[in-house]
Amino acid sequence: MLDCLNETDRAIFLKLYMEEKNLDEVSAETGLKKEVIYNRLSRGKKRIRSMYESREV
Repeated sequence: MLDCLNETDRAIFLKLYMEEKNLDEVSAETGLKKEVIYNRLSRGKKRIRSMYESREV
């Protein structure tokens, strides 16, 4: 499902959910502000959700 995300967003998802890093660590590693990470997560989750829903049909 992560294939629908761009490389940066995919890296954020992997760091947070697979590597179990916290937002401060991800922010330091990526150079992105926490607010930007929150926005990318929100948009990424919407994109994943819509792809999942379209496959269920």
